[in-house]
Amino acid sequence: MILTIDSDAPVAPELTALLRRVMAACLSVEGLPDNCCAYLRLTDDAEIHEINLSQRGVDRATDVLSFPSVNYRRGTARDNLPLLRREYDPEQGGMFLGDIVISLERARAQAAEYGHSPQREIGYLTAHALFHLMGYDHMVDSDRAVMRAREEAAMALVDLKRD
Repeated sequence: MILTIDSDAPVAPELTALLRRVMAACLSVEGLPDNCCAYLRLTDDAEIHEINLSQRGVDRATDVLSFPSVNYRRGTARDNLPLLRREYDPEQGGMFLGDIVISLERARAQAAEYGHSPQREIGYLTAHALFHLMGYDHMVDSDRAVMRAREEAAMALVDLKRD
């Protein structure tokens, strides 16, 4: 499992390790092999706003964005390994799931709002985005319930359960 993290500011080694454990937990919950990779950009509200506008036409900042390499239907990524294998990234040495962008500004604000640590919020946003990369969505209640259950299962594996 390879999670490439990019940020203009230094990222604490503890946060890097946590986010890699979150990715490993998500892959485990979904039944995907360890040789998957993703790219994570940690940024601020201004940059994520710009990306949201240019890529989605949405003129506001958000907490997290995800851009899958393959558009799976919910729960089918593990059954479509030949399709995922076509996304093999030789530089990373893994099957590329996609790109994730997280606003650290928004994550810190949400952590304060929800009463938990910024690490828990950033971990959750990483899990949330990874499940989007694996075909999950939350546009309707039934899909939201399935996605939340997967996210919480992964978060429990890394001991980042809700307080």
